Amino acid sequence: MYPYTVNDPGEGVQCKRRIESVLIGHMPPAMARADGYEELDEVEVQIQDYFKFRFDSSEEMRKGLVAQIYEAAKRHNLLKDLKIDEETFDPDDFEDYIIPLHDYLSDVEDTLVRSDLHILGRVPEGHHYDEMVYSLMRLDNGSIRSLRDSYVANAGYDIRELIEHPSDADDGILNSERLKALDTDLREFIGRLHSEYDFNSDVAIEDIIEHFGKADEDLRESVRYVCERLVPNIDRMSYEVDHMMDALDGRYVIPGPSGAPERGNADILPMGRNFYGLDPETVPTKTSWEIGKRMAEQMIERFVEDHGRYPREIGIVIWATDMMKTGGDDAAYILWLLGMEPIWFQHGGQVVGLRLIPVSELGRPRVDVTLNITGLFRDTFPATIELLDEAIKEVAGLDESDEENALAANLRHDIIEDISRGMDPDLARRNNSIRIFGEALGTYGNGVGRLIESSAWKDASDLADIYADLSSYAYAKGDSGRQLKDNFIRRFSRVEATIKNVPSRGIDILDIDDVYQYLGGMNAFVRTYGNKDATTYIGDNSDPKNTRIRSTQEELRFLFRAKVMNPKFNDGLMEHGYNGAAEMAKITEYTMAWDATSDIAEDWMYDALADKYLFDEKVHEWMNEMNPYATMNILNTLQEAIGRGMWNASEEYLEKLKEMLMQMDELMEELTDRR
Repeated sequence: MYPYTVNDPGEGVQCKRRIESVLIGHMPPAMARADGYEELDEVEVQIQDYFKFRFDSSEEMRKGLVAQIYEAAKRHNLLKDLKIDEETFDPDDFEDYIIPLHDYLSDVEDTLVRSDLHILGRVPEGHHYDEMVYSLMRLDNGSIRSLRDSYVANAGYDIRELIEHPSDADDGILNSERLKALDTDLREFIGRLHSEYDFNSDVAIEDIIEHFGKADEDLRESVRYVCERLVPNIDRMSYEVDHMMDALDGRYVIPGPSGAPERGNADILPMGRNFYGLDPETVPTKTSWEIGKRMAEQMIERFVEDHGRYPREIGIVIWATDMMKTGGDDAAYILWLLGMEPIWFQHGGQVVGLRLIPVSELGRPRVDVTLNITGLFRDTFPATIELLDEAIKEVAGLDESDEENALAANLRHDIIEDISRGMDPDLARRNNSIRIFGEALGTYGNGVGRLIESSAWKDASDLADIYADLSSYAYAKGDSGRQLKDNFIRRFSRVEATIKNVPSRGIDILDIDDVYQYLGGMNAFVRTYGNKDATTYIGDNSDPKNTRIRSTQEELRFLFRAKVMNPKFNDGLMEHGYNGAAEMAKITEYTMAWDATSDIAEDWMYDALADKYLFDEKVHEWMNEMNPYATMNILNTLQEAIGRGMWNASEEYLEKLKEMLMQMDELMEELTDRR
């Protein structure tokens, strides 16, 4: 029996595959809208003043407001988020950046963050219950329209317009403020629905009519879904323990689906079921094809913006769990970059073939894509490996110009080069056609995390070397698990961009170590042996209607703004004692790991970790009481970052860390003596 979070189906199914485990799917933590907090509000309030007075004030007053916003943004390390180089930038030019800054802060405040940790078998308590209802209904659930979307529409507004254009105004009210007010109104409604109406849909609809004068059918249906299906399923959280007891008693545990519940999958509830993945023959689904295409185009557009030309070669990390969550967004992404389209069986949804898309129809050159797959992906998606390999080989064999088809151009060049070195022509073609690499058969993990966790690395080249040693096994139709390290080095040393897509805000790049091991490992290799101008990107498909692309450094900054520095997130962790403190220690470790592999953490981030987790008196006292080992881990991680030259800590921080380390040494000695 294996109790496992339902939003990580790949690792759960792996246990089912290896030892025929019965899985007990449990709920991920409750999530909530990030909202603002002191540091962001200090900037946001001044931006609001600027929007209020910019057309009705003197030039001197307007310049004064702009200067105040600039200083506030500078004080809170927001200039780099706007791609401003403080050393060369003229503050007098900052007015052009106020709208982008406001758009960015609006995006940060509107994202979802974890507000709790899940306790097996327990329904979320208090406001966390309302947050769970809110987050599970924020996106459409099949034919049931999002509660938030329908609530905003009932008020007479288009939520896409409010989200996508936060700095536009209507009747003197910014879209961001309109959205914030309606969102707050909705959450208050959910609170009444819970505490006053006991989730009675008829009473709830009367409340809406009283408030707005009407209740559209989409909103009525969404409210009924909450009251009649979602809430009863949340209240069945005890099934997580009940069904585990059934399994212990040798009784049948009913099966159920898996995925990220907050990604429009509320019907995954109730929990406690023996969860499964998806039919790999359907990857990519028709829905994921549209999402993956859009994300691939966003990446291309961003690359052109960053580099002034189309990408020719990219490296991408592919996970089984993400494929199961999305139905194949990543497979669609790769096929679209190559210029291939799936053909689906008319009556079942299975992918039965591929169609070549002409370059004239694509409107751009084909991209040479090299994949780094996990051991789990290798085991669970052999059909997808063959499908992608088929696409790669077809594109590689096309008679197109070097400018139109980078994959075919590279293959021709590499075959000639290897033949000139004495390699058999057939072997040269076979080896150089490989674009899918992973770990050796029967093995899992690329070793990067092991080196970082044990501090057994000197510089990024050590991380790059173990990544190449353990990840350079070729996978293709009829060719599984043959080590081709030279070809791996050839491929990844040429990539111009590295990519990992993240399909859920429930698991981000600071929640688990796997992301820095795979994308970070790839980055360490590229930094050490490859293209020094390569860019690393994170695709965000947590909201399929509103996909985003950020550089990996931008994603780290975004998470620090929305989550790490956010009292809502940290207070939620503090409700969970030992485990909450352990989560803070993990975030600190993973931040340093991203710096080690990808060189993307900044001094202010380390400052923030120290300020929030060590120097905040309330947090420090709580952590020492609940889990002093977490305090020590955070201290050691920050000291390591200083020692490796990652964090250029000020004298003030160095002194405070030194003093705290001495105090913790004494405390740890006392704890050891008690034993």
